[in-house]
Amino acid sequence: MSNTDSFIEEVTEEVRRDKLFALMRKWGWLAGLIIFGLVGGAAYNEWSKARAQAQAQAFGRGSGRAGWGCKPNLARRIAHRRREPRAGQDIAVGQHRGGGWG
Repeated sequence: MSNTDSFIEEVTEEVRRDKLFALMRKWGWLAGLIIFGLVGGAAYNEWSKARAQAQAQAFGRGSGRAGWGCKPNLARRIAHRRREPRAGQDIAVGQHRGGGWG
């Protein structure tokens, strides 16, 4: 009995292995493509974030306008832009001269 059971287990194991190899041969390229896409997407995401950060830092250092690249002036610049519309621009309906939507 023991010899027969071990033979059946060995054959069952070989059949499982053959099925696994056939499945990998059929669908392995798709798994590789998915992994490649995930790694490539993550690399592109990190590259684009680093590029955007470098551009923002470059803009802050050499903007050519005195004080426009410094953060302490940000609130003053925003308040100045909200005060008056530019020449030739109409005030939007519902917007008062204070700069907010009313």
